[in-house]
Amino acid sequence: MNKMAMRKLSSKSQQETVGFVVIILMVMVIGTIFLGLSLRKSKPVVAIDAELSNFLIASASITTECAKDYESDYKSLGDVMEYCYSNNRQCYDGRKSCEILNETYRAILGNFRPGGTNLKYYRVSFYFQDSLNESLEDSGIKFTDDIFYGNSSGCSSRRGARNYIPVSGGSLVPDMDLCLELE
Repeated sequence: MNKMAMRKLSSKSQQETVGFVVIILMVMVIGTIFLGLSLRKSKPVVAIDAELSNFLIASASITTECAKDYESDYKSLGDVMEYCYSNNRQCYDGRKSCEILNETYRAILGNFRPGGTNLKYYRVSFYFQDSLNESLEDSGIKFTDDIFYGNSSGCSSRRGARNYIPVSGGSLVPDMDLCLELE
C-alpha cells in the first residue's frame, strides 16, 4: 500500500472512532436525563404503622355530635363517614355530615400523641374504593377535603396507615400519614 492509501484508511478509522464516541456520549446523556426524571417523580416512602392503624380502627367507633333521626340518636364516626360519602347527608341539628367528620377528626388528632411525641404534620384523606384489587391511588374516589396540620416539607420519617370500612359496593378508606417532631 502506498502512503496516500494509508492516510485515507487512517483518517476513515479516526472518523469512525469519533462517531462511535459521540454516539456513546449521546446515549449516556439521554440515560442520565431519564434517570433524573424517574427519580424526581418518586414519592416519599411512608412506613405503615400499627399504632396509626389501631388509631384509625378505634376512631371509627367514636360517638360524634351527629344525630340522625332524633336528637339523642348520635352516630359513630364510621357512620358519619358513610353519611358524608352518600351525598353529605344532614345531621339532626342541620349540620352536614362531612363537617362533623372533619371537626371530630381534627379534635381527636389535636390530642393524638403517637409514641408520646408531638406531631409535626398530619394528613387524613377519605376515599371510597370499589375494588381492593387495585391501588387506592388508581381506583379510590376522594369524597371530602383532606384534614391536615403542619407542613410536610423536611419530614424525614413519615408514618402512615389505612383502614378499610366495608360498605355497600366497596370500602370507605381513611388514609393517614404523619411526621413526628424529633426531640
